[in-house]
Amino acid sequence: MEVFQMNLNENKLTPELELFSQQRGADLFGVADLTAARKSDFTKDHLLISQFPRAISIGMQLCDAIVDQHSPDEKQRESLYWHHVYNVVTLSLS
Repeated sequence: MEVFQMNLNENKLTPELELFSQQRGADLFGVADLTAARKSDFTKDHLLISQFPRAISIGMQLCDAIVDQHSPDEKQRESLYWHHVYNVVTLSLS
């Protein structure tokens, strides 16, 4: 397992995490302040969200040709789209 050392200064942490993610294939990176989410009726009783001040979101662009061929009613086990999303992208983000 790779160990990543980073500066814990909050002003430098976000750019370092973004660079770390991009170097591993991520196309999108963002940090969300969860303060407002804690006050929402939807999440106010959720203990997990109260433990974290921020959330990180990392994404990868899907192949346009595969997405364009996707039909919502296709069977997952026969679908190139589902294979790409769950077997390629998900493993890459793990």
